[in-house]
Amino acid sequence: MGLIETDAIVLRSIKLGEADKIATALTSQEGVVRGVARGARRLKSRFGASLEPFTLIRLSFFEKETRELVTITGAKITKSYFDLTRDDSVFVTLEYVAGLILEFTPLRAPDERFFRMLKACLEALAESPGEVTWVCRYCEVWILKLAGFLPDSTKCGSCRKPLGREPGGAALNSGSNFECFDCADSRGIVISPDALSMLNTALKTRPGSWTHEAARKDRESSSEVGKLLRILIARALGREPLPRSSNA
Repeated sequence: MGLIETDAIVLRSIKLGEADKIATALTSQEGVVRGVARGARRLKSRFGASLEPFTLIRLSFFEKETRELVTITGAKITKSYFDLTRDDSVFVTLEYVAGLILEFTPLRAPDERFFRMLKACLEALAESPGEVTWVCRYCEVWILKLAGFLPDSTKCGSCRKPLGREPGGAALNSGSNFECFDCADSRGIVISPDALSMLNTALKTRPGSWTHEAARKDRESSSEVGKLLRILIARALGREPLPRSSNA
């Protein structure tokens, strides 16, 4: 097949042999791509620092139908987040997010929404590194949403009555759907109205605005949203995700 060029965000990069690298990138047009960059570890490599994790690049590659790995021929940096990733807590959290994307996104399954979401979250994080935990929460919400594992938090999954109007909120049942208390019948995990509202708002707001607002919430609501998302992720995967961020 011919040369493919697309915008991409590098998720992971590992050594291969003495001079090469295998890079995994989330692209805007081709989904997740894994490829070999020949000579990328040489001192005067044409790739330079373009294949470092969480770098926004213009990626060029060739592919063959019989091979899973593509051949990376070029990577031009569009935007670097090197300064941002020098912070260990930020880097570990981004690694966690990258791991989630790879868990929920098959290779070569194009969905530009994943790319746009991660790009917007990197931009928000660059503006407010101190809100790294909430940028992570936002990514978790949208990864679950785009992968089809985020339950509707606006209506009861059984009777379709609007949620969030009852003083106690709602309940998450064993099938990972939200229910009103009448339908839940004292079963499931109780979810507060504030937590439901935060989920709903994340789906309608850009990450920068949402994280600023979420950071103002009380500690109890913040902790509840984090626990809820971890439960949904673990249920979707059938296990806890790895790697795990200390901030996540």
